[in-house]
Order: sequence, then C-alpha cells, then structure tokens
Amino acid sequence: MNSSLYELFRNKFFDLQYARLKKKWDNASAGSKLKGLVIMYHHVTDEHVDILESCQCTVDSFRSTLVRLKSEGYVFVSLDSLMRFIEMKSDKKFAVVTFDDVPDNVY
Repeated sequence: MNSSLYELFRNKFFDLQYARLKKKWDNASAGSKLKGLVIMYHHVTDEHVDILESCQCTVDSFRSTLVRLKSEGYVFVSLDSLMRFIEMKSDKKFAVVTFDDVPDNVY
C-alpha cells in the first residue's frame, strides 16, 4: 500500500474514532454546560520520525482536526483561558491544543 493511501485510511480511521468518542462524551456530559476539549499531540510532521506510530500525526490530519473543530463552533483558547471557562461554567465551545515532548505515550 502506498504511503498516501495509507495516510488516507489512517486519517479516516482517526476521524471515525473521534466521531465515536465524541458521541460517547456528548452523552456522558448531557446536562453539563461545559463543552471543552483538550487535545494532546506528540509529533506533527510529514517526515518519518522514529517513535511509536500512535505518537505521530501528519500535518494534513492536524490541520483537518483544527478546521473541523472550528467549523463545529469551537474557539481555541490558552490553558489560562481554559481555567476561566471552567470557573465561569461557560457554555461556549472551547478547545486547547497541547504538545507533549515525551517520546512515549502518556496514559
């Protein structure tokens, strides 16, 4: 399988996984006004990186996720703003993007 086809299937897999988990999160948070996400990445690159595959994200996949969240009405905020959103019990959709510099998955 060529790499671009592999990336297409890989990105589609993560899109489907996101949709499944989003439905689960939406059901679990029914009644809550808070609608926030914190997304963690390790490596965003199109180059080969000698780390676990689950720690890698292509630039297109990263961009696609950000565009999708923006189209769903999320605003991107800092960690400081995140705390204000939580304290105010804001009903505005918000997302925080973080990067973990540890080479192993974090559980």
